Amino acid sequence: MTQKPSSAESTTPPGQFFLIAGSAKVPELLRLAVSLELQGSLSALFETQRQALCDPERERIPFDGRYRPRADQLFQLQSYTAPKPVLEAISYPLGCRTANADDLEDAHIRGIMCAAMVAGRVDARFQVFSRGQVLKANRLNLFLSRDTFVRMEAPGLSIADRLTAHLDGDTLYFQSFAKTRQVLDLGDAYVEATGPELQGFFANPIFDTSQLGALRDTTDQQVRQKVASLLKNKVFERLVPTQLADVAARVGLKVQLIRDRESPERVQLPGTKKQLKQFLRVLDEDYLQSLFDETRVFETSSKRPVE
Repeated sequence: MTQKPSSAESTTPPGQFFLIAGSAKVPELLRLAVSLELQGSLSALFETQRQALCDPERERIPFDGRYRPRADQLFQLQSYTAPKPVLEAISYPLGCRTANADDLEDAHIRGIMCAAMVAGRVDARFQVFSRGQVLKANRLNLFLSRDTFVRMEAPGLSIADRLTAHLDGDTLYFQSFAKTRQVLDLGDAYVEATGPELQGFFANPIFDTSQLGALRDTTDQQVRQKVASLLKNKVFERLVPTQLADVAARVGLKVQLIRDRESPERVQLPGTKKQLKQFLRVLDEDYLQSLFDETRVFETSSKRPVE
């Protein structure tokens, strides 16, 4: 079910700025010391970007890792808890080490955060950060001053032109899962199958694993996420081998069926990682058939039931 924008979404510009270094799961927050004038300008910029990201005309939809939102949609992840260092930095900014020139040169900066406590609520805006935004002192950085270009001697950084995510209380708003997880830990929101779950999945008697071989022990994140999705959707309750083979053939994947007298018909799992991923996409219904031409089938990552 979609939701309208909450009236609690902040309109008050936060005032403290941080670089996010380290990993998304265990970040290190480095406080950016800025002048009062710059703090006001940056706060206003981040508020403008928040308004653009959280445009009231954008439809709020619950987060679903299998779906890619349209331009007029926004993921809404409720009951989200930010990593402890992020919350500690918002609560007590002076407890964070101040970023210096060495940090700009050497630290693995993942993002920039603009944050504050507003009426007792966490209000944090996040931008994903790329190394290209660092203006290193050993490079020739030119700036225009009074119609003349001059060299910037000290290191610096540039601010992106859009927001990646907004945390309002315990609700996280974002459009891109891939970008947001670079600055925030979203592991609990996007479930991956555990080792025992993977083993149980592949050990289901409907599968023949003679061709799977070592792939069983070398599954990557994409495979683990797909298996978790399939287990959640109880795929084995609706899986018919002959039907699966017919559907797979329509997207160019040959699925071999094993028939013998001693056991029911089984599906032979592919022997390469590429084919295994395509097989899992078929199981998870990641393909769309044209409503006008049944011979046309498309791969899609934007999958939501029609209400």
